Amino acid sequence: MKQSTVAKNVVKGFLAFFIAIFIVTFAIAVPILFRPYYSWNIKLLDIEEESGYTYDEIKVAFNELMDYMTDITGKKEFSTGSMAFSESGKSHFEDCKKLFMLDFIALGVSAVYIAAVTVLVKTGKLDLRYKKRSPAFWGVVGLGAFVGVVGVWAAIDFDGFFETFHHIAFPGKTNWVFNPWEDEIINILPTEVWMSFGILIVAIVAVFVAVILATEKGRRRKYGETEQRQKS
Repeated sequence: MKQSTVAKNVVKGFLAFFIAIFIVTFAIAVPILFRPYYSWNIKLLDIEEESGYTYDEIKVAFNELMDYMTDITGKKEFSTGSMAFSESGKSHFEDCKKLFMLDFIALGVSAVYIAAVTVLVKTGKLDLRYKKRSPAFWGVVGLGAFVGVVGVWAAIDFDGFFETFHHIAFPGKTNWVFNPWEDEIINILPTEVWMSFGILIVAIVAVFVAVILATEKGRRRKYGETEQRQKS
């Protein structure tokens, strides 16, 4: 019985962890895969006027870059449309592609784990009944706290946050510091674009957190009402 309880707690712990991982990797995948979001930013941020490139040149360059970054087959050649790039710049985007692939893998693994646990519970092969807080609650509480801290930091000092992120994500490398004359793609990816992507990611996470907390509140209320009926 003790081992069974421990095993269930382990499953619940991993479930909370993977729910958090699923939410954040899903949120990150949206601006990566949903190309129209960048297209809206072209107009919203006046990237044409600021960069000196036409709308079509910008879209072609961005789409070709993202085609390479999201290609899981490894067959797509690196390209930034008609815009020049250096070997150093190309190397940085190769590193970025690895992070994209890591995000997709984490998203897939977390989705499979959540789906597997859900199926086992629904079919009665796994009993994860709980009286208090659910794994989803603890997952979003931890994630919400983390994203909240990061969000406040980015809102106060985005440049400092951006630089720290790159030092952590690309340790020992400086190829993420672009020369706009050698790597022209950076001219259509100003700081405001990354801020916009960050806002979208935080907004998606916030929606997930709000929905799960609201569902948890409803579940707790229903559980309380059931207990009251049983006592009476």
